[in-house]
Amino acid sequence: MTETKAIYFGKGAPPTADQGDFWINQDTGSLQIHNGLRFADPIFRLDGTFSSLEDSNSLVAGNMLRPDWDKLFATLAVKALPAAESLDGLIDTVHVNPYADSPAIGGKIIPFATPSGVTSVIIRCAMKLPTGVGSSTPVLRVLDVGGSVVAGTTLSCPLTSSFQVFTETVALSAGTEYSMELLVNNAGQHQAICGPISVEPVGGSGVFADDFERLHVMPDMLWHNGRYEIAGGTGLIASKCYNQSPQAQLVFDTTAISLSLEALADVYNNNPVWAHYVVLVDGKFHSAVLATTRRLSHLALTLPDGRKRVAIITGLSTFSGAVQPCHLRAVYVPAGELFQVIGPPAGKRLVIYGDSIVVGANATYPSWQGWTAHIRRRYLGTTIVEAHGSRSLNDDGASAAARLTLAKKLAAMGPAVVWITMGTNDYGLNLWTAANFGTAYADLLDQIHAAAPGADIYAQTPISRVAPSTEAANGLGSTLGDYRTQITTAVSTRAWATLVDGAAILAAADLDTDGIHPTVNGHAKFAASVATTLGI
Repeated sequence: MTETKAIYFGKGAPPTADQGDFWINQDTGSLQIHNGLRFADPIFRLDGTFSSLEDSNSLVAGNMLRPDWDKLFATLAVKALPAAESLDGLIDTVHVNPYADSPAIGGKIIPFATPSGVTSVIIRCAMKLPTGVGSSTPVLRVLDVGGSVVAGTTLSCPLTSSFQVFTETVALSAGTEYSMELLVNNAGQHQAICGPISVEPVGGSGVFADDFERLHVMPDMLWHNGRYEIAGGTGLIASKCYNQSPQAQLVFDTTAISLSLEALADVYNNNPVWAHYVVLVDGKFHSAVLATTRRLSHLALTLPDGRKRVAIITGLSTFSGAVQPCHLRAVYVPAGELFQVIGPPAGKRLVIYGDSIVVGANATYPSWQGWTAHIRRRYLGTTIVEAHGSRSLNDDGASAAARLTLAKKLAAMGPAVVWITMGTNDYGLNLWTAANFGTAYADLLDQIHAAAPGADIYAQTPISRVAPSTEAANGLGSTLGDYRTQITTAVSTRAWATLVDGAAILAAADLDTDGIHPTVNGHAKFAASVATTLGI
């Protein structure tokens, strides 16, 4: 870290790079480290508390070094060289397009959503010329979800050797997803030294009625999360947020009574009820907030008075041509309120690999009432749900190479226990014969054992199906019992694996009207059986 040269006492917006390495904001009473605030570092406030919040009065993460900013348009190839670099290993200013190699009509881009009632925003960024660059005119602009430039949102930014703040108020539609772009190749390459970009809503209600702060949700903040890569999403760009395991949790202490959750519920179009976020307050169920679109949106949340510990549990994922997730991208908090993220605890990891039954399908609130949610409340450690609706072994492991990749993915989650519940969709969707399923299943067991030799492996056969469903021969001539037999045979020659008779777990009365998925009580009974097997 560079030597401190000056301390700046200011009001309002952060100072420029020449005004000091540290600054105190008189509005919020916080001491922030300028030219030294590292990604995900807490901010120390004058009242003695720490905050996990990083961006003020903005709908986007200002730090353009985040991978969320790195993708350009989905149709453009990923660049070999970085699209932006830090000047000194820190994050307050970045050099955008440092190698002058941006694809045509390329730039740094990140999505955002306007809150309800917000019909205009102020876009703002401080920029200057990089050393040795004679001229540059990057463009700030707003794009709709189809990639078209929104009329009246283009701001050309002719740069000089000193920082200038470029700002413009643009009209948008309320409750709508857009993308903010810094265009650096428009009929020629442009470079810039940039401070954080902000998109400030004008007006609004709830959290957005006054000053607010934004938490950009990062993978290592989440409890019960086994995914750390950038996620895909429907819309203009391929990366909208970091991937998250289904039903991952963000846990924090706060004094706020109103929050806004920034949701990316791509699952909505396929299963609207799965696009929900369960809210716990001091360990008890408080509410479930439902998304109403698959695109980025803001969900208002009201909390009780006083300091409390809150957990936001994300929803479910399914598959329809691609995995459709339900992620939590950001949390918005009124300025001045305590907000401290509680990091995930250490301990053993239970990884559950499966399908819609694993994610709690057909429960009223699957993220709270599904069987894996019950297990999570009993297992002393982390319970990672590696599952989505319609998932099958054929999807993940039709080839030896695919099975190796899957095994490495599961092993990378650091499991002490791996619980496998696969086969019902391989049967029900006529994906391959029971014999071919059994060959692949046995190989997957071997691959997992080789990749995670210390993990206890439980191989659960499919639970029973009842009318109106059936266990009779499918279109390939295999019954569901044939798939169970293949799993039993595979486990019988592998002493390090434990067979679990799934057909014995639930009775017909424990299944919902589709004859496939457990009821709310069925999920609780399922969890009790699993807990007994695991000894928890």
